[in-house]
Amino acid sequence: MILETPPDLPIGSDECDGLEDLAAMGAPGTRIGLEARAHARGPLPVALGRTMQDKGILDVVDLSQAQPRVADEVVYTRLFGPGPHNVYQFDDRELREIDRSAGDAVRTAFTFHGVRMYQDAARFLTFKRTGAFPSPTASRGLASLEEALRTDVRFPASREELVRDQGWKVIDLDPDRRVHASELLETLPPRVYRDLPDMLSEIETPDRASPRGPK
Repeated sequence: MILETPPDLPIGSDECDGLEDLAAMGAPGTRIGLEARAHARGPLPVALGRTMQDKGILDVVDLSQAQPRVADEVVYTRLFGPGPHNVYQFDDRELREIDRSAGDAVRTAFTFHGVRMYQDAARFLTFKRTGAFPSPTASRGLASLEEALRTDVRFPASREELVRDQGWKVIDLDPDRRVHASELLETLPPRVYRDLPDMLSEIETPDRASPRGPK
């Protein structure tokens, strides 16, 4: 059973007492996990950490951002990414790091909560089974970027707006690498683009050397 407390609720002694009472009500074998959002960064309050350790309550964190602060052979993670909110998609490197972050846990539950959570979860499961990542798009390079952006990109848009609003998406850069769209979008000159063809014509890729000098 996973509990989530809001970011504006610091966990003090009263909340720890309530947590102990709740843990005592559980049927044998029931595990409780707590995502204490007010304490998502940094150490847990001493009293809360002690209560969770004593009662076997899991420290539910986003493994892409932090490590559990309560030692346990079981890990439960809710994966959002750096955001904002849940607007994010994990690339190959990040999924590998998430896998390694589980450490020596006997059992780990990876729960994806980003806007592409089903695709992220499917890619991660394929990686766990085969050691390789499937493609998130049907194309590569610029065509992959176009495919990822075409569904909801809005123009006119500046480079900064494109990086902010579209850079989180994952594209197939080449047969071996899935990266964030920001890797290509950040090569754009700093101006406003009128449409998708205008933007794509300015993208720098490894096979398209830029005739321009340093930006």
